[in-house]
Amino acid sequence: MAIIGLHYNKEIFDLFGVEYPTDHMTWDEAIELAGQLTAERNGVQYRGLEMGSYTFPLKQLSVTLTDPKTGNVQLTEEPEFTQYMELLKKLYSIPGMYDENTYGFSDKTVAMHIDWHGYLTWFGGNDEEAQEFQQEMDIVPVPTFSGKEGLAPTPNTQIFAINAFSEHKEAAFQWILESISPDYQLKLAKSGTPSVITGDKSINEQFAQDNIRFIGKNINAFFQYPFTPPPAKISPWDSYVKLEDGIKTFLQSDMDIQSFLRALQEESQKAIREAQSANG
Repeated sequence: MAIIGLHYNKEIFDLFGVEYPTDHMTWDEAIELAGQLTAERNGVQYRGLEMGSYTFPLKQLSVTLTDPKTGNVQLTEEPEFTQYMELLKKLYSIPGMYDENTYGFSDKTVAMHIDWHGYLTWFGGNDEEAQEFQQEMDIVPVPTFSGKEGLAPTPNTQIFAINAFSEHKEAAFQWILESISPDYQLKLAKSGTPSVITGDKSINEQFAQDNIRFIGKNINAFFQYPFTPPPAKISPWDSYVKLEDGIKTFLQSDMDIQSFLRALQEESQKAIREAQSANG
């Protein structure tokens, strides 16, 4: 399970004389902060906020890109997509904010970065070097949309399935049972992998206890709020909507939001209808 948080670098906030992010920010407040932190200082271009994935905010709106039953693309039908795109437009309209070629948080040129719970394990050298490099970095919950305060994004999850052709189905099933046992989940949690057992909060209270990179960090930010409930049913047709790629194109164009959503919907719908015809 991958939980999302907002990572921030106090050094950049201090350089600009801006207050640190808080646990209860809305997206509007976060974007306002980002604007104050996007400028050049001492010959270095700083940016206020970057996202590991453009789709992270969408995980707070509990919608599917397509209708699970019919495959109809819903980008122009559901108001949540307009709300989501308005957020991205507002953020990336800040001069100097958009940079498709770099993740600057690990280079200490970006003040805030939204990503999964293991993000701090990706950079900084070995454990001791990383602890020093990340000394002024910390974590708060992901900002929220107005009206959906106090909800964390739906986490990413992976599903174990037993191959129908396996000759060892019982052994595979026993392994799955062992992998979700409290003892094994506690071991994972202590090393820095959140537990999937939601009924025992004491396990995730020990999250990253044995991981030096999280010493002194506000790891409660990952568990402070309940997760946004996922859509009632995941749509198998969502993979035909290339939203992330489409957003990259949108951010480099002067296209308005509704034109973008219509164009992506038409392109995606065509791909889905072709797939449905091919599958009978």
